[in-house]
Amino acid sequence: MRTSLLKNLDISKFPRQRFGAGDTVLEAGAETDRLLFVLDGRVRDAASGQSYAAGRAVLPLEFFGAQQYPVTLYAKGACELLPVPRETVRELLQSEAPMTWMLARSIAIETLEFRRGRDQC
Repeated sequence: MRTSLLKNLDISKFPRQRFGAGDTVLEAGAETDRLLFVLDGRVRDAASGQSYAAGRAVLPLEFFGAQQYPVTLYAKGACELLPVPRETVRELLQSEAPMTWMLARSIAIETLEFRRGRDQC
């Protein structure tokens, strides 16, 4: 998911978060009450090493399909994030296309369940 979702959102209403290299951006187990967008720099998933660069949403499947973020994320260098509250994301998606929120949640839940089942085999 890219920041194109933000095109109809006044991002000046939300405080940006800045982190230095190695700072913890998100703790494993944090509630999925906000979708994080990387505005500048990169963040890294401590478990898999996957990184998210500027213009990307962080862990979107988990945001839409889980109650908690499963991994800790660190700043790879200086970075800036925009946390967008769950309700704002929901309103934004529903205003663009009423079924988008429910479809995104359904796909995310099914994908996460599939991954869990595959990992248990």
